[in-house]
Amino acid sequence: MFALVADGSAVDLGYKAPRRAAVSPNGEWLATARDEHPADAIVISNLETTTTLTIPVTSELDSYGMVFDADGHRLAFLELGPPETQRTPWALVIVDLADGSTNRFRAEYGQDDDNLPANPVGWVGDELLVNAFVPFTEVGSAGVWAITLPAGLDSGLIEDLDRRQILPGDKYLFSPRLSPDGDWLLYLGRDYDYAPENYGPLGYDLVVNQLGLVDLQEGSSGLVVEETEGGALGGDVAWSPDGELALFAEGLYGDGSFESLTLKTVDDAGTVAEVGPVPLPSDGFLVSMDWCALERGLVVVATDEGVHELHRVDLDSGKSSLVVSEDRIEVLGCVRTTAAAEQGNADVVSVQAVQTAGPSPGSGETTWTFHVTVEHPDTGWEDYADGWDVVTPDGQVLKPDIKDDFTRTLLHPHVEEQPFTRSQSGIVVPTGVTQVRVRAHDIVDGYGGQEIVVDLSESSGPGFEVEHE
Repeated sequence: MFALVADGSAVDLGYKAPRRAAVSPNGEWLATARDEHPADAIVISNLETTTTLTIPVTSELDSYGMVFDADGHRLAFLELGPPETQRTPWALVIVDLADGSTNRFRAEYGQDDDNLPANPVGWVGDELLVNAFVPFTEVGSAGVWAITLPAGLDSGLIEDLDRRQILPGDKYLFSPRLSPDGDWLLYLGRDYDYAPENYGPLGYDLVVNQLGLVDLQEGSSGLVVEETEGGALGGDVAWSPDGELALFAEGLYGDGSFESLTLKTVDDAGTVAEVGPVPLPSDGFLVSMDWCALERGLVVVATDEGVHELHRVDLDSGKSSLVVSEDRIEVLGCVRTTAAAEQGNADVVSVQAVQTAGPSPGSGETTWTFHVTVEHPDTGWEDYADGWDVVTPDGQVLKPDIKDDFTRTLLHPHVEEQPFTRSQSGIVVPTGVTQVRVRAHDIVDGYGGQEIVVDLSESSGPGFEVEHE
């Protein structure tokens, strides 16, 4: 598990967990299942104090969806019994993070009733939004409900709690997204009388052509986007950090899968603006989208072989850059950072990369000389820029000498020379890498200043030039 910083660097959190995990919006708490199905406990770690809470799962049940409230005071998760029983036991578990105490609200589901288990979606005050489903089937969306769980409530039965329906099960196709302020809910659905062009159903049909919005205060809902001209929408949406806009994808099918997808934004009035293309591999598909900073989005796509790629997208220019590719990537959420995490002021102003050996970028190992211009308010030996790095999308710092602290170490202050340019040769870029990130460091504040992403397959771009010898 990693924390991806706004500058594109990744920090290994030192946790290994199965695929079920959640992070609190304030970045304080991390919850993971202790094992793959079935897990006997949920482990909740405080990332600031390193304290740990271990919450046992009820015997013979297993843990599923988890969600923190906005302030990081409570965690909710679902316990679900095995499919062999004729009546399936389940419970919503609420954890008080102050002392680790729990309350369980139990229920049973049988084929003759509608008391369906539900995964938590998010908190709105004392209401917990849950996404109901038919267990152990492909019916993943059977209605969104708001269940009232006031402070001080003791364990009991689900049926004794007040609840209200937010969306019926035939209204949406995937788990909806709650806005950062808890006032709105985004959902993806479809008109079943509509068929996009060039679509041949693969398995069960999950074509999406509608993006809807629910006002959780007023209880009203309506569509903000509806595709009716042959295209379709991607299978995920994301809220902007201020909750003013939604990020979605719209495109055209070709032979059963998306041939192209375009990122767009929309407001609550239905005003749509185009951002740029989704970095969709050939015959690949969209996995997820997140919007952690106003100027930057995160998009996970997968190749036709299932390998996941995480891309950063500049929402002003529409340009995307690959961060990392792995067998599986899951973005757990966006967290608020403190101002101290963004104090670095060593800026990379421009980069010139000159290839000195090797084949075309990406097709084999290549060797480069980088000329990097840095600007920093050096005051002397007590505060100066002391190095710059060339970093691959997976976080590897490329150094001609592995003993060095940086790709290029800067040995003295440059008080009277700002900005200044220093060069480093013999930088070996691994096979498969076509983009690198150049960052600078100073001895007081570290990293955090302006960085430049260099596309080695292009001749130029924002802040960089590339020469191939």
